[in-house]
Amino acid sequence: MEEFDVLKDLYFPIQEQEKLYSSNEYRLLKKNNIDTAELEGIDPDENAEKLFLKINYQMKIIRYS
Repeated sequence: MEEFDVLKDLYFPIQEQEKLYSSNEYRLLKKNNIDTAELEGIDPDENAEKLFLKINYQMKIIRYS
């Protein structure tokens, strides 16, 4: 059975994730509705930008009507 290290397996990954989510780069991408997958180390979805633009466009229509 493999040993479980609380710091290495639990605390440090959460600390790194919190650092990423509070970074200026992440906030800027989220504010401008840009896919943050590359920053998070995930393969980006090729349709993500199109989806964000469509949602943003629909939100503007709702706000103005």
